Amino acid sequence: HIERTREELTVIIKTARPGQVLGQKGASREQLVNELQALTGRKVAVQVVEVRNPEIDAKLIAETMGEQLKKRANFRRVLKMRCENAIQNGAKGIRILLSGRLGGAEMSRQLDSRLGSIPLTTLQAHVDYAVAHSSTTYGVIGVKVWVFKGLYSSNQEEEYQSKAAGGRARARGRR
Repeated sequence: HIERTREELTVIIKTARPGQVLGQKGASREQLVNELQALTGRKVAVQVVEVRNPEIDAKLIAETMGEQLKKRANFRRVLKMRCENAIQNGAKGIRILLSGRLGGAEMSRQLDSRLGSIPLTTLQAHVDYAVAHSSTTYGVIGVKVWVFKGLYSSNQEEEYQSKAAGGRARARGRR
C-alpha cells in the first residue's frame, strides 16, 4: 500500500516473510528508503507488516498458485493441496476457480474447487477475495480465490488503519 501526503510518503509492505524483504538486520530497508527518497523527492517511511497466517490469505494463495502453474505444476494437484492447506490452518471455507487453457488444452475451461462454506450473501461474513493471473507458455490462466475466515465480531483485532485521505470516511458538512 502507498499512502501519500504533501510532504511524506508511507509505503506499507505486507509479506509472509519479512526477513527476505528487510534483509540482515534491516540493511535493505535503509537502501530502499534512500532509493525511494531519491526517486520521489519526499520523506519516505517504509513499514513491513508480517502476514500472520499466509495459508489463509487469499492474495498469497492466488499468487503462489499462479507461480506454480507457471512452472508447469499439475493444476489439479495444486488446487487440491491449497484447499486442504487452508482448511487445516483455520479457514472455515475456501473456493478456488481456475480458468483458461488448463494443462495446455486447446479449449479453455474452468475448474472449481470448494471446501467448507462461503456465505457470500451476508455482510457479517469475513470473506477474503483475490485474483491473480498466471502467464504460461500456452496462454493466461486466471486464479480466483475466496477464503471464508468466520463472521466479523465486535472484538476483532484491528488491522492496520490508514491515515491517508482515501483510507477513512470523510466528514460531510451540511449544505
